[in-house]
Amino acid sequence: MAKDTGEPDRMIAYPSGMRIIAAVLLFIGASNLWISLRVFTTGIADGNNLEIFRGLFLTAFAAALAATAVGLFWFKEWARFTGLWLMGLAAGVAVLGIISAPTGGNLLMGLLVLAAALSVLRYLTRPHVKDYFALQR
Repeated sequence: MAKDTGEPDRMIAYPSGMRIIAAVLLFIGASNLWISLRVFTTGIADGNNLEIFRGLFLTAFAAALAATAVGLFWFKEWARFTGLWLMGLAAGVAVLGIISAPTGGNLLMGLLVLAAALSVLRYLTRPHVKDYFALQR
């Protein structure tokens, strides 16, 4: 479904993949929340301050992903901008994880996260997606 820009002969295509990306970000946020609770409770039980900090960081990241997913679902410009930053952060963390522990499951998970983050970054920077978000202001 195209959106009228108000200019003759110019319509912007509806970014059909946005709902899927919002659902994926919501799933990743929920997964991060589950992981953060496990890390946080383990850190408290062991008295490990680094694990407590890591759990709090993952919780904040999960909340930011969930809020961004809802904003993307409703085509809010701030959510597109926030999604770009969060996926850039996720790609950077994935690369660091791949470099620091390139073994088995860590390598596979790092490559999956990197591929997902780069795919979302590519989609959010496509011209028709940027134009559609700009019309929603």
